[in-house]
Amino acid sequence: MKKALTIAGFDPSSGAGIQMDLKVFQSLNIYGLSAITALTIQGPSGVKKVYPIEGEILKEQIITIFDEIPPDGVKIGMLAKAENVVILGEILKNKNAIVVLDPIIYSTSKAVLLEKEGVEYLKKYLFPFVYVVTPNLDELKIITNVDDIREAAYIIKDMGVKFVIIKGGHAKSSKIKDILFDGKNFYEIEHKKIENKEFHGTGCVFSSSLLSYLILGDSIYGAFEKAVKFTENAIKKSFFTKIKNIYYFNLWKLDFLLLQS
Repeated sequence: MKKALTIAGFDPSSGAGIQMDLKVFQSLNIYGLSAITALTIQGPSGVKKVYPIEGEILKEQIITIFDEIPPDGVKIGMLAKAENVVILGEILKNKNAIVVLDPIIYSTSKAVLLEKEGVEYLKKYLFPFVYVVTPNLDELKIITNVDDIREAAYIIKDMGVKFVIIKGGHAKSSKIKDILFDGKNFYEIEHKKIENKEFHGTGCVFSSSLLSYLILGDSIYGAFEKAVKFTENAIKKSFFTKIKNIYYFNLWKLDFLLLQS
């Protein structure tokens, strides 16, 4: 069985972060491992507080996993502190694993999930060791300070990552365009946006399913297509609980089993 390590925040409502990543891994027959970067206070209404884990504790978690159960791939989500970015860069530069980085900077509710200095550290310490980075439109602009999507993709590619996938879910339109850039060509997948629902954890679903398909042997192009479809189908088949007029997005193993049938 293939193994995947998620390095991300802890969500007590189990709608995002390491809990969601582990659900995705299990549904795709991947053995999930995890290292916690921060404890959060959050629920369907958004992130209320973030309590980062000490850098040395994060380092010990990751080194122990690599020493005893070396993962085939690593998915990086919320890092919270700039220090954590540096620690990860030092560890991963010597490891043989596929790395998918979801550069989470703000939550949907606009809570800060990575220190400002940490954004610059991503470029310096992590991008050179990343197989694919998956920013949404807002993160793309913050990282590059450029409005044009394709120009921004070139800038990120030049920072050392092998592939760039731009998630279009934040676009204010009825159609979503997810874009893969391989350094020469752009590949677009357009699909209908599900309206009138606030989803919690879709970025985690996408990046963790993308990593899963990659370590199972798919090419970046095949994994991209499958991850887009997986995420879209997961949203359609998800369990929704209406709390305070917000639709809370959560996925259970049953949903994933249905997706695979």
